[in-house]
Amino acid sequence: MTTMWSTDKTKAKDDLVDTVRYACMAIPWDFSSCIPMQDEDNAKKEPLIMTAEDFAAEELRQRRGDYGREKDALQEFDEEIELWNDLYGG
Repeated sequence: MTTMWSTDKTKAKDDLVDTVRYACMAIPWDFSSCIPMQDEDNAKKEPLIMTAEDFAAEELRQRRGDYGREKDALQEFDEEIELWNDLYGG
């Protein structure tokens, strides 16, 4: 929402914006627990050095649709729900 600088403050149409801003400033926000979690997927991994035979076998495996996913989507979903429940304390 934009209000002109020349508009008198008593006639400005920004009452809701000010109210929300002052209400949010009064809340003692604690962002200390919002640090990103380091998991195995985000950790730096060393490059994988393959021989020509290993590379050909990996390429063939990927062409067949096997991308190395050991877990199915439902199992990953259940694990994430369990993680958030543990963080929430339930």
